[in-house]
Amino acid sequence: MANSSRPANPLTGASIGALTAASEKRSQAARVQHRHEVRQRLILPLAIVGGVMVVLLIALVLLFSGHQIGIIASFAVVILVVPLIIIGLIPYALLLVAVAGMGRVYRMTDKGLAHGQRLSRAVHMQTTNVSKAVTRPFIIAQKRLAWLDRVGRSNPLTGRDQR
Repeated sequence: MANSSRPANPLTGASIGALTAASEKRSQAARVQHRHEVRQRLILPLAIVGGVMVVLLIALVLLFSGHQIGIIASFAVVILVVPLIIIGLIPYALLLVAVAGMGRVYRMTDKGLAHGQRLSRAVHMQTTNVSKAVTRPFIIAQKRLAWLDRVGRSNPLTGRDQR
């Protein structure tokens, strides 16, 4: 058992404080990993597409005359850019907004959920301790009276169990 003012976990022997600290470390590591994955899988592709579009725009301005740029720009808008925006970027932007909103909701509920988890652990520990305290006298009495059960089941003539 741990030398702590908090009760120990009956399964691991660790105090609730140590369990909470370990849980918070895992939670912090998960947050860091999540932020990294969001940057890598959501923001980075959008930045790459934007960078490619800027490079293509600069190449068009430097390589072609004004009339050729007008023709190419009209073609690009009609054939490439408009369907890309309608089909791809608008839902993608909505997804990013939804993810940001979910993150905000999570941050607002994080402390409340953590408090609920700590409260649930405390209730579990207290009910475990109370149930052990209630059942302990009955178990001791049953151990002390077990000989009486054996006497009641045995046949005094044969010495065998009657059941």
